[in-house]
Amino acid sequence: MPAAGLASDFVHRADLKKMNLESQTYDGIERVDEDARVHFMPYAIEIMRDILGFDCVSFQPEECEQLAREQMRRFQDLERRSKA
Repeated sequence: MPAAGLASDFVHRADLKKMNLESQTYDGIERVDEDARVHFMPYAIEIMRDILGFDCVSFQPEECEQLAREQMRRFQDLERRSKA
């Protein structure tokens, strides 16, 4: 590959990484550590805590399924309460 192609590929990858880092904040993710620990944005923590009673600041990928099930249960509880 010509040097210009390598430079273009590097810039493209850097742009993609920047775009991904910026867009994760819209999903409520503040950052992902080197060890893959995911940290929520303060606004996401506050919403989950205040509305769902779900208090989670960060998690490891292997905890995803357990956390998803807990969130689903809490959403179901919220739905039941809102219908009462």
